[in-house]
Amino acid sequence: MSHTIEQAVFTSAETNRTAGYQLVAATEGMADEDARTLSTWGPSHDSLLDSGPGASSLNFHGLPSGCFCVSRTTVAGNEYSGRGTRIYTQSLVLHAETFSQFANDAFAVARAATGRGVWTQHANVPKRLETVQLSGRSRSVDSSLLAKARHKLGPATIARLMDGALDSSSLAVTGLAESELAIGALLNCLPPAARTDFSFSTGLKASSRRPFRLVALGGGHGQARRLRPAQGQTLLDLTAEDRPPFDPQHVWSRVVLLVLRLGRYSLLDRAFAAEPTSLDALGDQLLRQLDDAFAGQEGRHTTRSDGQSTARPTIVQQAHAAHDRFEGPRDSTETTLERPPGPATHMEVDSPAAAALLQQFDDLVGDAVTGDVASQQALEQIWPKLREELDAEQINLWQEQYLRYAIALWRQNADASPYRPTEHTLAVLDVFSTLFDQA
Repeated sequence: MSHTIEQAVFTSAETNRTAGYQLVAATEGMADEDARTLSTWGPSHDSLLDSGPGASSLNFHGLPSGCFCVSRTTVAGNEYSGRGTRIYTQSLVLHAETFSQFANDAFAVARAATGRGVWTQHANVPKRLETVQLSGRSRSVDSSLLAKARHKLGPATIARLMDGALDSSSLAVTGLAESELAIGALLNCLPPAARTDFSFSTGLKASSRRPFRLVALGGGHGQARRLRPAQGQTLLDLTAEDRPPFDPQHVWSRVVLLVLRLGRYSLLDRAFAAEPTSLDALGDQLLRQLDDAFAGQEGRHTTRSDGQSTARPTIVQQAHAAHDRFEGPRDSTETTLERPPGPATHMEVDSPAAAALLQQFDDLVGDAVTGDVASQQALEQIWPKLREELDAEQINLWQEQYLRYAIALWRQNADASPYRPTEHTLAVLDVFSTLFDQA
């Protein structure tokens, strides 16, 4: 199905009306109120974060008519006056119904426009622009994009961004080396109906003339120190090295963190297809599904590239009695758990150094599964040393033993908790990551 899209160009030009940055041209069907808004929001001289020849920014915001604007700001030669680099913004304006066909995802619109060769730079912009045709329909979740973001940025970065975006009506973010990928992942982790609330720019300087909800301000440490958000904006610095371990403040951010860690993007796809509801309610529902799925966790054997078999976790949906998220606190004696003996107490190794490390490893796994950050960090330091003391067959065996041990501890902690065991689930996933991702 083909969709008719209005368009406009904002750049530096000398026209019979005025000279300088202005809305130079628009299609005939553009509403006057939308044209005025595009003039106000249009980026002028020195608005791009990067002044290089390949600099660009993808932007999105709503318009007074109820339409939505997806725009691309680039460098296009020199200003007519010769004072510097010309900033050129082409805006595509979509009706709400058309935008919904692209799952309310500005990046899906931008990709469709690129495929049709819609993005153009006119040396001399014609007085009247023609409408453009875009075809296609987007899924509510782009799994390949989320997989790429998970690999390049990490689940915690995307979940931190989600936490900040949900907290603030105007957020400036530093420390995003791949701004378009990060914001694209953020949108794909939101229900399509919620995406229109998150206006953004990926490469423009913050300005009160352009009140985006989310502004990406670059990726370097030095840039993070120099840049300041506009008045009224909250600053989220993802380059900070002294920040505490990430503890999501929103239910939905916890969902995003867990879904990305598990790589189960289909959960979002199915949830978004259901009747729209609040993010908190949808988040509680998904957390229950994820906890129920994790309760059916069993080890499975896969074959490594060296031909060895190793146990890896897999999620299996298993029905069981639901935990009551709001049941009262249990008697304190019930929460005093006697930890089962770890693998090091009943298995032997020839290396004295390995034996000593394994005894320590037992305790660290037990503490890390409860969410102890220091123990998890210690595991990440000790496991590479332990691998050096073991041969390939022993490594596979110990991986399987500690997988079973971590799951047993998770179940014990989950049964003793008066709440759903999501925090324990995240902690045990970190342990799994240490045991297997470095293999």
